[in-house]
Amino acid sequence: MGAPGYAVESIGQNSCPIVHSLDTLVSTRADAISDALRSLSVQSSVFCRSVLRAPWGFSVEGSTAAKFHLVLAGACWLRPADREPVRLGPGDLVLLPGGDAHAVSSGTQSPSVSLNELLEQIPLDDDLTLRLDGDGALTRLLCGGFVLGAGLPASASSLLPRVLLVDASALAVSAWLEPVLLTLASQADKQLPGTHLMQAKIGEVFIAEALRAWLIDAERDGLLVGALLADEPVAQVLETIRHRFSERWTLARLGAEVGLSRTALATRFKLQVGDSPMHYLTRVRLTHAAGLLATTRHSHYEIAHLTGYATEAALAKAFKRERGETLGAHRAAARGTPRVELAASAA
Repeated sequence: MGAPGYAVESIGQNSCPIVHSLDTLVSTRADAISDALRSLSVQSSVFCRSVLRAPWGFSVEGSTAAKFHLVLAGACWLRPADREPVRLGPGDLVLLPGGDAHAVSSGTQSPSVSLNELLEQIPLDDDLTLRLDGDGALTRLLCGGFVLGAGLPASASSLLPRVLLVDASALAVSAWLEPVLLTLASQADKQLPGTHLMQAKIGEVFIAEALRAWLIDAERDGLLVGALLADEPVAQVLETIRHRFSERWTLARLGAEVGLSRTALATRFKLQVGDSPMHYLTRVRLTHAAGLLATTRHSHYEIAHLTGYATEAALAKAFKRERGETLGAHRAAARGTPRVELAASAA
């Protein structure tokens, strides 16, 4: 719809005598990442297509399998275990790359039954559709799991948030997705052969485009080459920043996480990454902010809160300073520019 070694842009500093020997390695790695993003492949498996009339609700247990929900028609609420409920409308997609536990329901207070238990009580019909006949509004969902192609670097997939909410209108493919969804809904009503497979393929397009939109900003900011690091404490700090970037961090607190003093961490981090820990934290936060601007309808205030900034003004100031554009300008450009071309230009 989140919940994240590194070729950082500043790694080739002339002041470091060992950097020149790394230039070829880093450039080759960056080119490989660009190729992986351009050819990002997704394979999805549709668990079920749901035709639900309110009131309804089901919960999904946490697991290592990545999951998705795509709203084909109507509306519902996503209820992650550790954040406020979020309303989803037609064309909205939620990705859970880490397989986090969550619930989906017709209302914020609707009782939820385990999806496994629900499917035991109400088996899927012949076309793999779950039908719940209430008296309220109709919602159609496509629910399933997905795996990414082997070509995507682990450092790229680790940057993904635990819950990614995607506004379909923000994606470059949005111009044709709406009529396709309407056609699929019509075919589903008529129970035409092949509808289930077609929906799975459309789901793959949604997922691939959303992940591309999120990761391209990370690649452009040089955050995707961490697997090259041999310094374990620095690698741990990188992981901490990537997964807990919204927390309030100081250099001392980061050092305490890995048993290093402020000076030792700053020195080793600079040598390995080519940046300071706190500036790297800023870059990760802004990469996530850019992804949210490109793929969601969240307000600037909401994005500031989700990325570790106390105020919208603080986020806007940092974004302008580091990326040279306003929040509004980035959102407008992201919605109007094909993502594949962005990936190609970043190579």
